[in-house]
Amino acid sequence: MHPDKDLFFKAVEQSANMVIITDKKGNIEYLNPKFEEITEYTLEEVRGKKTSILKSGQMLEEIYKDLWDTITSGNIWRGEIINKTKTGNYFWVNVSINPVLTNEKTSHYVAIYEVITERKLAEEVLMEYKEQFKTILQTNLDAIAIFDEDGSLVQGNTALERIFGYSIKELTGVKNLPLLLLAEDQYDKYIVGWKIFFKTGESSTMGTISEWIGKHKDGTRINLELSISPIKKYRNDELKTWIVAIIRDITTRKLQDEKIKKQTEELSEFAHNMSHDLRSHLQNIQLQTYLLKDDPENYEKFNAKIVKQTNKINELLTRSVKLAEAGLIIQKEDKINLKEILEDTLEVTIPKDIKIDINEPEKMKELTIKCDKEKLIQVFKNIFENTVKHSQPKLLTINWQKNSDLAINIKNDGKIISENVINQFNNKKAQINVETRNGIGLTIIRKIIEAHGWEIQLRNDPNPTYKIIVPENDTN
Repeated sequence: MHPDKDLFFKAVEQSANMVIITDKKGNIEYLNPKFEEITEYTLEEVRGKKTSILKSGQMLEEIYKDLWDTITSGNIWRGEIINKTKTGNYFWVNVSINPVLTNEKTSHYVAIYEVITERKLAEEVLMEYKEQFKTILQTNLDAIAIFDEDGSLVQGNTALERIFGYSIKELTGVKNLPLLLLAEDQYDKYIVGWKIFFKTGESSTMGTISEWIGKHKDGTRINLELSISPIKKYRNDELKTWIVAIIRDITTRKLQDEKIKKQTEELSEFAHNMSHDLRSHLQNIQLQTYLLKDDPENYEKFNAKIVKQTNKINELLTRSVKLAEAGLIIQKEDKINLKEILEDTLEVTIPKDIKIDINEPEKMKELTIKCDKEKLIQVFKNIFENTVKHSQPKLLTINWQKNSDLAINIKNDGKIISENVINQFNNKKAQINVETRNGIGLTIIRKIIEAHGWEIQLRNDPNPTYKIIVPENDTN
């Protein structure tokens, strides 16, 4: 054998890649040892057979057609194929098939197979991880945004769109994107922190949770909780630093915190006033007992005063419990028909001699309100009872109007309400006297309406009028 041919043969025989030679019809003429090792076939077993014995059944026939069309045209075909061994095991190969020319005509084909099974399995695992990450990213209730050094968006999820109102397409390509998503009074805080981090690699906000004020596409301010962390990534053989921001909308939580704070302050003030009122009544009782001791002949007189004071304490405590219950957190779990609630409450509170006029009653049947049903009944009950007791009307009129919000006006033709009571009612910080029946009813009304997130106004227009405004998102 010629030395060069001998060297070539040894190279093929000892190659780490699989080598197969076929005739121009695809019949096997040669396999190198690596081919035998991987496929578990010996040359004697497959000599003269088609290479199709290696088919796995997992490749599209179009791929094989393209392969044969390419090599029979005298061109080299390259691609990745999954094959099957003699015992049924699958393996991936990166294939290069070259036509061999004899007298300028194709006489044979030489195929070199590089086994890439481990790489393909790793790619599949990586793909699964990517899909899992994508699912986690897109289903997360918190917004997740990845920024490059220019502050441009690399990747974002659907929660980012929901919180800020922009589509990912609108946000992509915008440099210093956080400036678009933050309120203007947050700009300096962002710019300084960003510059310091990329200059020194350190920042007080990195790796911590901090609160920011964001800005929705419509201009609305949003309370945000941010967790910001850096990640390193190679891009075009250059190490890049990206910023991962996990963004939570805490606007509702902030409002609830403010509400709880307000209720705590009101409770503290309420407890103080209760303490004062109870102490006053108890001092009166104590005084009467001293007087009774010094003047036993007037027992009936002093005993009656003591009983009167204890009754006042009992009444004060009863009304205080009602006030406390009215201040509970409202559960908007009921969808009620406004007309039905009004008619049911009117029936048990308004005497037959008072005329009731409701505008467009048939159309009102279509109105539903999302509310705490029992609390809303309590509101209407207190309004109607106060109306009967203090205004003594002959006519009660209920007008309603639905544009975006729903406005409900409850009017009567009776006695007007004093300006002092109206001013106290409309001033949220003012305290209505809880020791009067009128005061306790009005306080409960206001507390329940405010707890729903609605508005209520009281005025003489020219006669007593309650106006309740229900936001659009709580009406049909």
